[in-house]
Order: sequence, then C-alpha cells, then structure tokens
Amino acid sequence: MEISKENLGPRIMIMGPMASGKSTLAEMMGKKLGLPVYHLDQCCMLSNTRWKRCPIEESKILHDQTVSTDKWIMEGNYLEFIHFRISRATSIIWLNPSILKCIFNFYKRFFRKNRRKNPYVGMLENAREKFTVIGLKYIFFHKKKKHLFEKALENFPRERIFYLNSSKMMKEFYRKIELLH
Repeated sequence: MEISKENLGPRIMIMGPMASGKSTLAEMMGKKLGLPVYHLDQCCMLSNTRWKRCPIEESKILHDQTVSTDKWIMEGNYLEFIHFRISRATSIIWLNPSILKCIFNFYKRFFRKNRRKNPYVGMLENAREKFTVIGLKYIFFHKKKKHLFEKALENFPRERIFYLNSSKMMKEFYRKIELLH
C-alpha cells in the first residue's frame, strides 16, 4: 500500500523501542492530521514520580476508553494492552531504528531536555529521566521482545503496517505524509 496520510486512517498506533521517536512522530502527525494524540506512558505511569507504574487495572480502563473512541494516534508499547489496541487500529507504524540511534536519542533527551528543565514530548508531568543502565536495558530488551510484538500483529493486515527501520525510511515516511516538505 502506498504511504499517504489518507491511507493511515483515523486510528494510528505507533510502536517501537524507547527513544526511537514515537512521541515526536505522534505529536507531528497529530498536528498535521488533526487527530488527538495519546502517550501510553502518561496513561500507565504515575505523574510526579520517577516512572512508577499505575495499577494495571486503572491503566487498562484509561487505555480501553481511549482506544474505543473513533479517532486517535497512540504511541507506546505495553504488551498487556496491545491486542485491543491492534483490533481498533487502522494502521500501525513500527519504528525500529538501530540500537545506537536509540541510545543517542536517549542521551540527547536526557542532556538537552532534563538539564534545561524543558520537558520532551510525551514526558510525565514533573518527571525527570536519568541516563542509566536501566534505561539502556529498556532499549536492548525491546529488541529481544520483538517476536512478542510480531506475534501480537500476526492477524493485522501486513499492508497496513509501516516498518520504519532507519532514519532514511523515517524521513521518506515523513515526506510522504507531508510532515516534511
């Protein structure tokens, strides 16, 4: 299927490893397409904490209410909720840049955003990230869980999944949906 903003539909799911650009892409697309944007971290983590998890039942209710609406762009992974999200999505964008690119983005996010007290897109209210081994592990372990995401997507139409495996592919995607000119 040709990539175009019309072919994406009104419910777009964006997934990929930590620091792959999910939040940034979601915000850009939301503005361009006029769709509300939801960041799963904001649904599943407690504000004013250092990334503490909400009770799963509360997160699921918030998630399912949002996914039940007619229009959305939702970025994040959270395997425990993925099946309902997939069942409602009209298209899926899977960001899969190199591990080094994600590490670079994580480093950049920490030093540029945290140090200037300038929150990045999708950040929890009053949260600050640390450039730690734990954060790096999230990037590495996402690649190891790729098969779990593939299994969850096995019944979703392949032509409606847009795999973006490099910066070059991401720029081409941005251009085709008119995020870049």
